[in-house]
Amino acid sequence: MNDMMTICKTTYTRVIRTRSLYVLLAAVLMLVGVTHLYADLTGGRQAQLMYDTGGGVLTLVGLFSALMVTFDIARDLREKVAMTLLSKPLGRSQYLLGKFCGIVWIMTVNLFILSAGVMLVLHLEEGTWRADFIKLAISTWGAMVMTTALGVMFASFLGELSAALLTLFVFVAGHATAGLYYGTRAFKVLGGMLPGFCLVNFKTELGNNLGISWDLIALAVAYALVYSAVLLSMATIFFNRRDIA
Repeated sequence: MNDMMTICKTTYTRVIRTRSLYVLLAAVLMLVGVTHLYADLTGGRQAQLMYDTGGGVLTLVGLFSALMVTFDIARDLREKVAMTLLSKPLGRSQYLLGKFCGIVWIMTVNLFILSAGVMLVLHLEEGTWRADFIKLAISTWGAMVMTTALGVMFASFLGELSAALLTLFVFVAGHATAGLYYGTRAFKVLGGMLPGFCLVNFKTELGNNLGISWDLIALAVAYALVYSAVLLSMATIFFNRRDIA
């Protein structure tokens, strides 16, 4: 456990120094902040535009953070850091879990900062606190945990570019799984295998004040965590069979 936490802290420290991350955070907060200038174009619905934009950039930053794991694992393998670490009493599953937890830690911090910033901007625009944005942030966090687990799984047996592209492809495909459930049996099976990102995406409902309950948010996050555990188990199997010498 101590070795896994060391990997987690090292990953967090290394990635948190990435300047592009801070540039992206500042850019998206500015993007949300200037949406109030488009009142004439939106017919007075600038607050709704700000909410939708905030939800969109929350997903974008979370996705960017999640994809980092594919490049970080590939970097360790390329620079023989992983081989050095695994020559010690450190299991491959502990290594992958450490990487996973480190990226999730970074992602959580990023989403917290962005959520607080978006809620403040919305408060300044509407004069009231949009507490439902917290539900959106939590459900987005669940989706990004699942995306990080996807990245770990693909990085366990693929190169960095292939792993990143495949993670992005499955992320997009996973948002279309709702339509697969109404297709043929083969499509239903495919929809069940793909991560159901549509099951943890409540941006439209929350943005239109349709009243998503906390129970549903908790169920969505539980689904994301269970699916992530399955992906990480698969990643361990693949990584144990990989030659990293």
